[in-house]
Parts: sequence; structure tokens; C-alpha cells
Amino acid sequence: MKSHVRQIQETFDRNWDRDFLIEARSGDHITYGELAQKSKQFACFLMEHGVEKSDKVALIMDNRKEFIFAMFACFYIGAIIVPIKPDLMIGETEYIIDHVEAVCVIGDGENDLAWIKDISSSPMLIIFNLSSGLCPEDTSYFINKEFFKQSNTGYKRDGVEFDIIKDDDIAVIAYTSGTTSNPKGVMKYYKNIIVNSNTFSRFVQWNNNVRLLTILPLSHMTGWYNSIVIPFFTGATVILGDAFNAKSLLDIWNDAEKYNINTLWLVPTIIAMLLRLDRGVKGSLYCKEHVNMVLSGAAPLNSAEKMLFEKRYSVPVLQNYGITETTFVAANSLAFPVRNNSVGKVLPNIVVNIVNDDNKLCEVGETGEIYVKTPSLMAGYLKIERGQEGISDQWGYRTNDVGRFDIDGYLYLTDRKADTIIRGGINTSPKEIEDYILQNYYVAEVAVVGLPHEIYGEEIAAFIKLRENVMYTEEQMMDYCKKRLSHSKYPRRVIFLGEVPKHLSGKVQKKILRKQYANLYISNTYPAN
Repeated sequence: MKSHVRQIQETFDRNWDRDFLIEARSGDHITYGELAQKSKQFACFLMEHGVEKSDKVALIMDNRKEFIFAMFACFYIGAIIVPIKPDLMIGETEYIIDHVEAVCVIGDGENDLAWIKDISSSPMLIIFNLSSGLCPEDTSYFINKEFFKQSNTGYKRDGVEFDIIKDDDIAVIAYTSGTTSNPKGVMKYYKNIIVNSNTFSRFVQWNNNVRLLTILPLSHMTGWYNSIVIPFFTGATVILGDAFNAKSLLDIWNDAEKYNINTLWLVPTIIAMLLRLDRGVKGSLYCKEHVNMVLSGAAPLNSAEKMLFEKRYSVPVLQNYGITETTFVAANSLAFPVRNNSVGKVLPNIVVNIVNDDNKLCEVGETGEIYVKTPSLMAGYLKIERGQEGISDQWGYRTNDVGRFDIDGYLYLTDRKADTIIRGGINTSPKEIEDYILQNYYVAEVAVVGLPHEIYGEEIAAFIKLRENVMYTEEQMMDYCKKRLSHSKYPRRVIFLGEVPKHLSGKVQKKILRKQYANLYISNTYPAN
């Protein structure tokens, strides 16, 4: 049987002279052939400095072409990439680097990584200092702009081949938050990401005419996988913008027009922000004439906002569903009618079982917990023993999502069984936040929940019972949280309660808090178009 990993080199060869990447911040165009050469060049550099197959390489970079060069360089030599969000707090990043036992950390001049030298494992630090940014004195290797401008002679083949990697080798360890205090490292085989990429792109009818604009962060799976890996195997062209913020959001239509994009991949938070901040007509006019589809995933999309976005921009929004452990499971497509609130139909060669509380398959229309059997299932969690991954021999991987099928096979997500908060498409563990807050002497009890938010989907709130006879303010607690919790994790509201509601068993009743405070973050206002 033909090796899946051979498709990497075949994709390069087939599209050698075509644009793969256009970096919006610099205007640089990178062909498939140039990506192959520059990645091989950097792969040789890594090997010369001791990086070997199966070594873990942490990537802590913003949205820039060098992230992609480094990613493919690791693929060439079989090193395992570990994407890490640059906005994590030092303690959170250090935990991942230590847990994965990274031998190398690759950063850019935009993020201060001077503290890396103090980590006990002492990983090699490589910095792409692409501007007048930060370059720690103890950087192991400093790479300036001239590195990739050097002649590529000798880097076309030069012993750096995909023959070193196999389908069952680990390509990526992606850390994801769930119900546990610390994030878990999800190990993905090469065959996982290649097979699922091909299945997904065919299902949504992508081809090499796709010109995708993304402002999703490369450090997140929606960035490196959805926006880079899948387009790569499709032979598409990616226009890479800065990771989304208010400025990059409003630049989106300028970049779309400048680079003739026809496809967008967004998350519900971006859709919500565009509906509120995009007050001009440029985007709606451009989409009506040039954009074929907008894909949306990572979190549930409010049906009212989906319809409003489609009406304003005259383009279909195709929701999809997948999690880090399974990659894509279901999707909508232009090949069949889209139904409101549905994440589409199950992809080929994947089985979704919806199971009730009696451990029996649900009937059509009946709601139950979603289990997935897929050839793209993760290899497992790093340093977690087999049998603890939530996999049922009978039903498949337990997603902790709740949903149902309709009579025509459309899948609907209706709830989550786990406490995981999805803020802006990013999973956050309430337990991690609770554990930190409980370290505060003044706190007796705490419950952290996600409450509905019109832009982020969910926003974090902390309900706290203080110790008796102490004085502590919401402002003091917020300052305490910001010291150790990253921007995406600290609660935006702290509510002090006389008692945190509990069952007779002592378990906190978070459903009561969610119901009672459901409107805490909701204003339901939209600007006029």
C-alpha cells in the first residue's frame, strides 16, 4: 500500500511553481517549491545542531511564514512539532515545554523568551529576529532575515527526504485544555492529518483554485491544521494575515481584495466581531462578487448570527465539527443543502454514535452523547496510560459533546457533558482556574463557569465564597488572577456568594449558576450596516 507521507513530496512536486503562501504583513509570495527549499534548508540547520527524528520542537511564534518553514522542516527530519500559543503566561508555557521534554524552542523577535534559559531541561533556543524585536542574550542561535535569502544550492535533495518518516510516526503534539487542571498533549500521527485533510477537502469541494484568507492563530489547530495543512494537500493558496485582533479584523477586506481571495475560514468570535465592527460596505460588496464560501468551526455558531452574516455578506457559512483528538468529523458542503444549527453530515469512513444514558444507541432525533470512530483518531495523550483516553471499544472516542441526528443524517450539537469552557474557539479548563484561585488564602470555595457571550461564545466567570470575617474586593481578585492566568483564561467577572450551590453529595451545581447568571455578559446589540 502506498505511503501517506509520500503525498508531502508529491504535493510539492505537483505544485512546484504555484503560490502556496502569501504573507500579508510583508507581501512575500512563497511558491510550493520555495517552501520545499526553505524548509529543507532549515531542516539541515536543525540536524547540524543536533535535532533528530522524534525530538520535540516547540514553536512559539505569531502568524508569520517562518512558523511554516519551521513546521515543514521538522516534518522533513521527523522531529515532532509542539505549537504553543505566544500569549500564554510563562508558567503555562514552561509546563508544556517540560512535560513534552522539548529539545528545542523556536521563537520570533516579537515575543520575549529570555526566561527559557532558566528552564531545568535547558532546551536549545532559536530566535528568528525578523525586526528590531527581542533577542535574548542567551539565545543558542539567532537567525536574521538573510538566512533564507542565501542560495538554496545543495538543499534541493541533499539527504533531507521524507523517507525518514512513516505513516505511524508522531507528527504533532497539540496541547488542549479540557476538564483536567493541566492541558493534555494530543499526539497525532502523520496518517491522521494527511488522511483527514484529504477527506475534508474533497467533502467541502475544495480544489487548487481555492485562495484562502486566514487570520486564525498558527499556534492553534485552527491555524496550523485548518489553514495550512489542509490547503497544502489541496494545492491551494493561503493568504496569511496577522492573528485576529481589532486591527487585523478590519484589514481583512483590504487583504481579500488585494490578493483576490475566494474562501474564508473564520470562527464564531470573528463572525460576531465583524457583525459589530464592520460598518462599511466594502466587505459585503467583495463577498457578494468573489467569495464562494465561509467555513466556521472550533465552537458553536449562533444560528441568528449565521443568518445575519449570510444576509449581510451574501455568502454561505458552512459549519463543521471536529476536536483535536479526532480532527474533522462532520462538515457542511455546497454539495447539499445547509440546515440551520447543523454542523453538517459525517465525513466518509467515519462513524458517529450517539449514545444515551443507558449505553444504547439513540434513535433518530433523540439526544445523547457523541462518540466517534475514525481512522484519524489520535495516537493517545502524552504520558497518559492506555485506557484513560475516554475510548470505548464499542462506541469509539468519547467527545463529551451532546447531539442528535435528524432523519436525513444531519448532525446537531446541543450541549456539552464536560465543564470545558470554549472562549473564542479556545478550550479552557475551569479546574485549572479554580485550582489557582483556591491558592488564595481569602478564598474558601470557588466555581468557574462559562456564560453566554455575544462575541466570544462563552466568557469566564468565577463565583467565590470567601473565608469568614475577611475583606476582599472584586478588583483585588481580578488582579490576583491576571498575575498567573493568561489573557484567554482569567475571569472577566468575579461574583462573591454567601454559598456556592451544591448537591447533597457536595458537588457544585454549576447548572444553577449558568441559568441564574445566563445574561451576565449579554447585551444583544448590533450596529446598523
